[in-house]
Amino acid sequence: MHVAVAVGTWGVQLGHHSFATDAGSYQQLIAWATRFGPVEAFGIEGTGSY
Repeated sequence: MHVAVAVGTWGVQLGHHSFATDAGSYQQLIAWATRFGPVEAFGIEGTGSY
C-alpha cells in the first residue's frame, strides 16, 4: 500500500488516501492528487526508513 497525503501551501493537510501498489493505482493516485489543484511535488519515503 501507498499512503498519500495532500498538503497545502501553508502546511495544512488537505486529505489523505491509501492506494495499492500496481500500475492502475498509480493513475488513481495522480487523479486523486490533482483534485486539490496543480501538483508541485511528490515526496516518497523509502521502506528502509521504518
